[in-house]
Amino acid sequence: MAGVLLMTVSMIMVPAIYWVHRERRQTERRQIAIVEVENLMERAVTLPFDEVQQSTVDKFALSESAIRQLPDASLQFKVSNADDVQQMKKIGIQLDWKNDQGIRAMPVRLTSWVCLKEQQ
Repeated sequence: MAGVLLMTVSMIMVPAIYWVHRERRQTERRQIAIVEVENLMERAVTLPFDEVQQSTVDKFALSESAIRQLPDASLQFKVSNADDVQQMKKIGIQLDWKNDQGIRAMPVRLTSWVCLKEQQ
């Protein structure tokens, strides 16, 4: 009787432990991606206004740590002029990667606007 009970409990616990491990790993990867995108955006918005352009941000790359921890990571930048405000640019960053099942995870996106500072 004890063996049957132990077997039943282990049949329930093993998949649950695996699921918790998988979820924890996905959460860690998402946090890594968020920090990486935040750091890249910080670099982009601190550029002089004239240098905020697609060709400049396309040179930005993921850190070695992020490359190791985010399988098949894909980083995309998009710089465009704001539609309704002159002397303002919109910067968009998207980072996605594959999860343990080889499916693209929900991407991390961040958008910011930069404007030309007035000369004093």
